[in-house]
Amino acid sequence: MSRKWERMVRKNTNVLNKQRKKLGQKPISSASSDETIRFVGRSWFFPLLLVVFSLLFLLTTYDLYNGDLVYWVTGALYFLLGVFWYFVRRPFLGIGRNQLTTRRWNGDQTIRPDEIDQISLVPGAIVIQLKTKKQRWVFNQFMQRFNLDEIWPHLRDFAARHRIPANENLK
Repeated sequence: MSRKWERMVRKNTNVLNKQRKKLGQKPISSASSDETIRFVGRSWFFPLLLVVFSLLFLLTTYDLYNGDLVYWVTGALYFLLGVFWYFVRRPFLGIGRNQLTTRRWNGDQTIRPDEIDQISLVPGAIVIQLKTKKQRWVFNQFMQRFNLDEIWPHLRDFAARHRIPANENLK
């Protein structure tokens, strides 16, 4: 379907679902809806760095700033930022019908299949090579705690559906 047709179907489905919700009926699902499968990891390196920095800051400069409240607030905020980053800001990979989505430093980033050069499974990581500026998205089993055995079949299907080369380099 063309994009204009997909937008029209999505808009009409949303309007119909609002009407059905008011009448107490179950909503219908659109045939063109993008079912996104979301895989969530857990980043541990940067939060650990923040917690260690806060502890080192508190331990090494204790004699200089003993009575200063800002000293304790700064150390506590670095510690809380590390805890927040560990539990709340988790890395993810969303595999949709026509897009891949992940979280980067500057927010969520989405790419379409025509922007992907190839997808590779290497020992301990999945690498998505982008065409623009030869960038790479790397989803690591060690650093980001992703379950690669669960993600790879979905990425392989995505690559086959959009004729993207998918390599398994498990040597």
